[in-house]
Amino acid sequence: MGVGGELTQAADNALDDSARVGARVHAADRWLAARVQRMIEPAAVRLELWDSSSTYAGSREPIGDLLVGDRRTLLGLALNPDLWFGESYMMGRLEVRGSLEPVVEALTANSPLRPSWLQRLRMTLSRGNSLSHARHNVHHHYDLGNPFYQLWLDRELVYTCAYFEDPEMSLEDAQVAKLDLVCRKLRLRPGETVVEAGCGWGALAIHMARNYGVSVKAFNVSHEQLAYARARAAREGLSDRVVFIDDDYRNVSGEFDALSQLGCSSMSGRSTIPASPTYCVDV
Repeated sequence: MGVGGELTQAADNALDDSARVGARVHAADRWLAARVQRMIEPAAVRLELWDSSSTYAGSREPIGDLLVGDRRTLLGLALNPDLWFGESYMMGRLEVRGSLEPVVEALTANSPLRPSWLQRLRMTLSRGNSLSHARHNVHHHYDLGNPFYQLWLDRELVYTCAYFEDPEMSLEDAQVAKLDLVCRKLRLRPGETVVEAGCGWGALAIHMARNYGVSVKAFNVSHEQLAYARARAAREGLSDRVVFIDDDYRNVSGEFDALSQLGCSSMSGRSTIPASPTYCVDV
């Protein structure tokens, strides 16, 4: 848990259930709500507290309202909105009045490109992404069971953004297009050796071996993902060219022709990025 989570948890421990819907809204709540409202007002999203009050003063009609159910949610949105929007919505402590999709799109577009002072403080004080910490996070997030992810991911189980060469493409075709784009960027040639840092369910490693004739060593610390990837490689007769390794990619050693790190920089931690090899292109 980073410092944002620790701050929120500490504050939450100091709050009781009296902060839920129906509780009195104090001056401190209104002050905090006004700060959050100023952050999201350019997105034309209105914040409403559990007593139905709001400080929205935008010139445009709101495209939607965020209904804050309790003080804990309000504090979370102020300290770590990227985390708490989804968490509180999932827990039913935050509701969206209006259509969810345009509200999420507007809030995302409104997010600052540069981190705020509080975000910089969290990054400075949060513990580094050590090998043991990374393994713990991966197990917590990915070892929920592959059937869960098969419910909503594409057939390749690719967990990063797709590449829509054509707006009419299906998600499945766009994911395959993305895998092929990565291979073209790496300029792969038959017989080369590739390391993949964080391989997910193995889609890219298998695509590389099957379509470009390379040998791949793919690193991952998720037991569920590794089991799925190994079984798939065996089914497709590629076990001799794709090896899935239960280890952190930071333990990679040896010489290879190419290295791919697809969508892992957001998980590896900012402090590890300068140590990444210069020939690694995160696509």
